[in-house]
Amino acid sequence: MHISKKSLEMIPHDCVVRLFSIYDTLKSAERKAADLLIEDPEFVRTSSIAKVARRAQCSEPTFSRLAKKLEYTGFPELKHELGKANNERAFVFYDGIQKGDSTDEIIEKVFHSAAQGLEDTAKTLSGEKIERAVETLIGARTCLVYGVGDSSVVARAIQYKLAKLGIRIQFAEDVDFTATMAFHLGKSDVFFAVSHSGKSDPTLRMARRAKTNGAQVISITNFPASPLAKISDVVLLTAVFSELVYGENTSKRAAEMCVLEILAECMVLKGKTGMPPRITRKKTNKDEKI
Repeated sequence: MHISKKSLEMIPHDCVVRLFSIYDTLKSAERKAADLLIEDPEFVRTSSIAKVARRAQCSEPTFSRLAKKLEYTGFPELKHELGKANNERAFVFYDGIQKGDSTDEIIEKVFHSAAQGLEDTAKTLSGEKIERAVETLIGARTCLVYGVGDSSVVARAIQYKLAKLGIRIQFAEDVDFTATMAFHLGKSDVFFAVSHSGKSDPTLRMARRAKTNGAQVISITNFPASPLAKISDVVLLTAVFSELVYGENTSKRAAEMCVLEILAECMVLKGKTGMPPRITRKKTNKDEKI
């Protein structure tokens, strides 16, 4: 999905983020409505729902459904919000690194992508969901965490961080071994899945097996309507939508690692882990000399 700079001047930042998060899951008629909103937000803002639906070649209820999926009460509120983007921080679409970009341009693009992804994730992430995840992890008999590809880097970090906090947690990159462990999870256990797309087949199979056995499923994913999000008991959402030229993006993992850091901090502050609420190192004579 691509949004022109002109449209970005009309569509509020938060609405753009939600469009990116649900676009691939929209039905064909809803996608027609979304395409018109993206292509000509000024027409949507100034026209009746009948005219808008006719031009998009969809029904009026379809546009109303799209508005609700974008977290508006209906089409009138969506219309009212269009044009307010100038009063907000701009959503600068990250076009990715192109052939011929200078090193300085690459630096700017990579850091801009990371900064925007982290800021959008901070606005998207639910404090209530974090609290639920914390309570679920603290109360678990054991936890199994898994991620495919570079998601496995985050999964391993989750294992390391939570193990330090006294959580009984396991991680293995071997698919068959992890699938076997997932098969034996029960009602007192947790399966913690990491998948940016929410569509990773091995991760989905393990999550479904764990859930069938009664285990709680916690996921970190970027798409609220993804298959993984739909079967998860607690969904911790990131909001990173830019891509690098080679298909991976450190911004995705940076946002996921921040979610992990938030979980760990909240767990320590609750005082229900093996660590005290605040750990301070005692000053030594050596420190004073420095």
